[in-house]
Amino acid sequence: MFSLDDRYLEPFIVFFESLALYDSLPRNTNIYILCDQSLGRDSRSSIKQQNSMLNAVVFVDMNDIVPKRLPLRGHDHVTRSAFFRLFIASALPSHENEVVYMDADMLALKSCKLLFTIPLKYMIAAVDQLSIDDSYRLWGEHGGTYFNSGLLIMSLSKWRKYKLENLFKNIIANNFDKIRWWDQDILNIAFRDRWQRLPLKYNVTFCVEKYISKEYLDSSATIVHYTGSQKPWNSRQPSSCYASQWLIAHRSVFGRDCHVLAANNRLRMFILGLCQFLESLRKWHR
Repeated sequence: MFSLDDRYLEPFIVFFESLALYDSLPRNTNIYILCDQSLGRDSRSSIKQQNSMLNAVVFVDMNDIVPKRLPLRGHDHVTRSAFFRLFIASALPSHENEVVYMDADMLALKSCKLLFTIPLKYMIAAVDQLSIDDSYRLWGEHGGTYFNSGLLIMSLSKWRKYKLENLFKNIIANNFDKIRWWDQDILNIAFRDRWQRLPLKYNVTFCVEKYISKEYLDSSATIVHYTGSQKPWNSRQPSSCYASQWLIAHRSVFGRDCHVLAANNRLRMFILGLCQFLESLRKWHR
């Protein structure tokens, strides 16, 4: 299960190919992509043609399901698609009782097939964000837990039973100005201290990288999550120390460098050419 718009087409394809490379998806897994008109016809066609496992992908239109008024601000690097996961229970067929959701800005470094076998004891399972700041921001001096919403296991049968989408809408209405990290804040408010912890290796964000030794992460990291606005495909200084792995994966999938890397190469060539030109001038004036 993924959420997607045109801006994340290439990152999604790179991520999905990494999942396929490590045989991460159980056989006969139903694949859904939550989207609206911001995922164009050409993008949908490209997805279906990219991998045989995506031939039967189901595009789920969220346009009439998600509220129009959402806590988004002009400088945010996310769009409405970030909120689609909140309304999965309404969007998917009633026979889908449990789903694994993954953001598009991820990369598999190993097989995550075991993730699909973890028994779900709560209505939601996630990886701890390891963010004291966000915990304090929501819960104040009493503290509390805070998870990252980029990878989730969700019990849709229980979400439907307890009408959680109404709860999410109420949280949006009553905490509009308090919500900073979009759907993630909403889910953390809804499931405060009532969520199942998944191993950190399934969602390695730069927050996790700050507190866990690189030696441990290098040996255990299964899925890297490129959170924040500075990502390998749009920044010369991405926040994750695993940016090079994504760039290598992109080159493997598309047979060319990501435009950021290509721009860096052009800049290096320009500087090299300029240095050579200045050196020739210096020699000429001798």
